[in-house]
Amino acid sequence: MTYEIRPILETEIGVFRAEMVATFGGDLTAEERADDERFRQLMPLERTRAAFDGDQLVGTLGDFPLEVTVPGGGFVPMAGTTMIAVRPSHTRRGILTAMMSSHLEAARDEGRPLAGLWASESSIYGRFGFGPATDRLTIELPASAAALPEDDQAGSVRQTTVEEALELFPLVHEEVRKTTPGVLSRSPATWKWRLHDPESRREGMSARRLVLYEGASGPEGFATYRLKEEWHDSLPKGKVDVAELQAVTPAAHRALWRYLTSIDLFPRVKYWNAPVGDGLRWQVAAARLLRQEIMDALWVRVLDVPAALEARRYSVTGTMTFTIDDPLFPDISGSYRLSGGPDTARCSRIEDVGHIEMDLATLGMLYLGGRSAAVLAGAGRIRGEADVIAVADAMFSWHKAPWCPEVF
Repeated sequence: MTYEIRPILETEIGVFRAEMVATFGGDLTAEERADDERFRQLMPLERTRAAFDGDQLVGTLGDFPLEVTVPGGGFVPMAGTTMIAVRPSHTRRGILTAMMSSHLEAARDEGRPLAGLWASESSIYGRFGFGPATDRLTIELPASAAALPEDDQAGSVRQTTVEEALELFPLVHEEVRKTTPGVLSRSPATWKWRLHDPESRREGMSARRLVLYEGASGPEGFATYRLKEEWHDSLPKGKVDVAELQAVTPAAHRALWRYLTSIDLFPRVKYWNAPVGDGLRWQVAAARLLRQEIMDALWVRVLDVPAALEARRYSVTGTMTFTIDDPLFPDISGSYRLSGGPDTARCSRIEDVGHIEMDLATLGMLYLGGRSAAVLAGAGRIRGEADVIAVADAMFSWHKAPWCPEVF
């Protein structure tokens, strides 16, 4: 049986949203059903894909227009693949493959070299050429274990309003994304809805708190968090639930963590998506009490090999040839020569077989500089000549671990 796959119409936004939320096990509230404005502002309708069984909408997929920072500081257009859901009664019928193929083909036609997503299930997206390119670090610690010393550097943390945050937080974000692979662009509409705080989204916690760090040069960091009140035997056991912390300078990073671990009545602190390179572990007084867990975050899919590889820079100067296999687009499969370094890069097709080979998902894993080609070779994901694997390992590595601050 065939299913119609097409972008949705304006009149179908409500049913599209409801179907996606229901498939993930939720229900739109009456307030949420009546408000499609967020969707309209962030998701171009022509970049949606829906599957129809007759007149029933049974599958959803969306595509945020994004830019992602790559090693070397370039900003590369990326299809933000999202809202992927298929009704349980219609799974394993090729609907997901049909929607994904239509979506990725359209992104290629528009000239976007990359697609990216956060995987709801890690077993699904490798077969579409996506590979986990960044990790997220969950940090949890008792505030008493931090004991961060006061900093002599000029600067202060203060609470701020949504209105001021909309003006000043983007200044910090833009500085962070200039140097951090994996960070995404944020439009004014993205900022507006990111700081939107309806009670239905608080999960029993407080309204979102916003704090700003200002140094000698102005805004240098910010954090957003919620408070969860809790008492045991008349003693405070509340939690500070950190949603985001961005800092341009080490002083801002230290000051914001000092603030978050010094809130009276809330002796537990948790941040679910810190960068894997976060230095808090090496600053706290009792490091053994700090609990850390690493999990995959942003998955990357290369849609144009030469354009994607020429957009980034490489840690050392080198040349390598490689062969890749694309599970969806045979014209992408083949062999390439990459020559690159800290200042430039060139990538082109070749007729000969490359000195190493990998699948497209593995190239996506390497792309943002957060994976070791040597480790991936040891895992069997890269095959070929050992000296070329060593060259790939040195070239693709990057001095700053990639980080994606937001789920989409």
